Amino acid sequence: MQLNGTFDVKLGKSFLDPDAATFMTMRCDFMPASVDRSQPGSIRVDEGKEVVVNLPNVASIGPGSTCFRGSARPVQKECILIYNKR
Repeated sequence: MQLNGTFDVKLGKSFLDPDAATFMTMRCDFMPASVDRSQPGSIRVDEGKEVVVNLPNVASIGPGSTCFRGSARPVQKECILIYNKR
């Protein structure tokens, strides 16, 4: 996909009215080889803002999952650009 050039940008409702939507991002500096990237995982955020992400292991490792734990915190200076080339 070629991304050189000038493109029209349409601002969505979440940009114009920040209270209309909530988004989450997750950063992982290391992904173990045991994680099966072809299978869906799960994410849980509790009232205390603890975040738990479970990702299933590859079949050769056996049943189970890899668990990541962290905390939710607001980020004020983040922008997500979704580019849909049509």
